Amino acid sequence: MQRILLLLLAAGAAYYVFNPSSSATTPSAASGRVYIEPGAYRNVQVELYATDWCPYCKQARAFMDKEGISYIEYNIEQDPAALKRQKALLGDKYNPSKANVPFFVANGHTKKGYSEARFIKFLQIAAAAPK
Repeated sequence: MQRILLLLLAAGAAYYVFNPSSSATTPSAASGRVYIEPGAYRNVQVELYATDWCPYCKQARAFMDKEGISYIEYNIEQDPAALKRQKALLGDKYNPSKANVPFFVANGHTKKGYSEARFIKFLQIAAAAPK
């Protein structure tokens, strides 16, 4: 029984040490927010589908700029082709009575809406995805 517990403990420790996402972020005691280590997502290319008036789009842009995350922005109000791509990517999740922004695509993963904590999790998943 002790050997099994030691084996489980060792496996858990090895997972924590060798799991890339476990070291990508660390909690900040002062703010309670998650800190992204510099360069942790440097290989993630994000597509942002947005509008000029959307406050969450502005927050997402500011966060990506601050963290040095590379992104390409498509304004769905000014670019009909971008709106068509977004509708295709959203599929059944597209709601014509809502703004549907911001919308993100990275390494084959998609995310609708913005909150910093959920966006960080999205980036972690996208960064771990095969390219």
